[in-house]
Amino acid sequence: MGEGTAAAIRDIQTRFQSHGFSSVRTLGEASGTGEQLGHFIAEHYDYKSEGKLLYLTGDKNRDTVASILSKTAVPFRSLLVYETRKRLDFEEQLRQAVELLQSLPEIQGRFYSYSYP
Repeated sequence: MGEGTAAAIRDIQTRFQSHGFSSVRTLGEASGTGEQLGHFIAEHYDYKSEGKLLYLTGDKNRDTVASILSKTAVPFRSLLVYETRKRLDFEEQLRQAVELLQSLPEIQGRFYSYSYP
């Protein structure tokens, strides 16, 4: 998982401790790549005391981590939990963000002018 996902999980743990989320551990968020994460898990995950690993993925996920874990003794289950979708208002949101940045005094003059259709 990335650093943002790890931060979100830590936030959920704090908010929902009374519902059993206090034992969720996040490790390896600074691994950088799927290959590095797979090797990190293989080296550091104590499956004998932790049990089966739940590996959460997205729809654009490559099988790098799963492939590495399949070659080790780490028992795991992959679960697709999110998918990437087109944001229908992306162009409008981007236009507004650029206009806001262009209006800041410390940014003015650093952007090329662009007219939106």
